[in-house]
Amino acid sequence: YIANRLMMEVETFTALAPKEISNSKAQAIVVLGGGRRRDTPEFEGDTVNGLLLERLRYAAFLSRISGLPVIPSGGSGQFEGTPEAHLAKRILEEEFNTPVLATEEKSRTTWENATMTAALLRRLGIGRVYLVTHAMHMPRAIAMFRRAEVDVIAAPTAFYHRDDSSNPLSDWLPDPKAMQFSYFALHELLGNAWYALRNRWKA
Repeated sequence: YIANRLMMEVETFTALAPKEISNSKAQAIVVLGGGRRRDTPEFEGDTVNGLLLERLRYAAFLSRISGLPVIPSGGSGQFEGTPEAHLAKRILEEEFNTPVLATEEKSRTTWENATMTAALLRRLGIGRVYLVTHAMHMPRAIAMFRRAEVDVIAAPTAFYHRDDSSNPLSDWLPDPKAMQFSYFALHELLGNAWYALRNRWKA
């Protein structure tokens, strides 16, 4: 119950409707990095983790129905090695057969995703874009991209909360997934608060 209520606080953007996609006048799809699995034996090296794979799947789906290319954003983070955007490009092209227009491979945070992708979009002459990330991450991501003066359309994926007011007894029983969802939601709430303070200091 608590995890669901926390997720409702951060998953405030709704899924795109088909009509919104056909009338958007967007020029590309930006998909944000979400993490990696390191030194995987089956893939002989680093690959994307489950969170990023969810984002890439929706970016590929959106590309198929809109005809737009994808721009992955994400660097190496705290690890040296292949940037997440490059790993994402490989997955999109080789496994989802999705065209990748360019990659932004230096960013380590959502704020850097926004500022560095904004500079890339200006170089490419691209104005409006779809922004793909998890629904729980979208409020923070949208705020940063708009602050970077990107004309962005929210394209959230992987919704975790339920609009279920019945509150069955099972909602009150301990569940490992609920702890994970609570962690994700609190991470976003704290991230939103931190960026708000940071922006106020810089204003």
